[in-house]
Amino acid sequence: MLKAKKTIKWISLTLGGMALVILAIGVTANIVSPPSGYSSQTTSLVRGIKIVSEVHQDRMPIVTLTGATITDAPLQEVQSMAESGNREAQMILGALYWQGIGVSINGINFVPTDLSRSLHWYQKAAQQGAPEAHYYIGRAFEMGEGASEDKRVARNWYQKGARLNHAPSISKIGYFINKGIGGLKANPVESATWFRRAAEMGDAIAQANYGVMLYHGIGVHQNLEQAVVWIRRSAEQGEAHGQFLLGNAYEHGEGVEKSMEQAISWYTEAENSGSAQAEKRLAELNDQTLASAN
Repeated sequence: MLKAKKTIKWISLTLGGMALVILAIGVTANIVSPPSGYSSQTTSLVRGIKIVSEVHQDRMPIVTLTGATITDAPLQEVQSMAESGNREAQMILGALYWQGIGVSINGINFVPTDLSRSLHWYQKAAQQGAPEAHYYIGRAFEMGEGASEDKRVARNWYQKGARLNHAPSISKIGYFINKGIGGLKANPVESATWFRRAAEMGDAIAQANYGVMLYHGIGVHQNLEQAVVWIRRSAEQGEAHGQFLLGNAYEHGEGVEKSMEQAISWYTEAENSGSAQAEKRLAELNDQTLASAN
């Protein structure tokens, strides 16, 4: 039984993605898969979900939303709204069942992780034209989460999201073309075009990926300065991959004036944002400093 009066649990819709190394800038660089959730720039129906659970047996958790028309509503009410065809409520349930809510009152876990039910509600929302729902269904088939893994089916859903001008879906198509997966032929020129389109819409992952392609001249004319411009845009949005790449650029003076102070600063930002690459590089730099001191 919970002793505290309230338990607050935030569900972030910006979820981790898959990263595959294919290029090198300074120490290393990735073309990374767009995250499994919304980018910070997505005009999403739901930016965050906060569950406030009061310790009363007769109370259901309250769903508090940021950037949504549904603000404070009992979870049971959100369920009812979704069943009645409310697209936003369907998106909320899709997110809740994908993540699961670890709030437990008197031993009851109100929303356990259930990927199949998550997919069900995203499909309901997609039927009503929710761009983000198409993205999440694509993710389910890409990753085999709540559905059998099928990259071709995933591609079809991402393409549907892209046709609805959904930036992460556009970025995903760029990634699929870059890797030559989902039945798409690898084409760096076309991949760069898709990444740029999503980058111009503000997608932070696409900005980092487009920057990498500019740096190496893959699919586009090489331009180190422009590469750093796009990487910086990604980094300034708090994207760990962009922050790491910007630190790399400063460390090696590529497209920007060399500055170890700036490099360490951006590596630290990236580490704080969850970048294992940045953590490793900072450790290496620290070891080098200690070795030189001896």
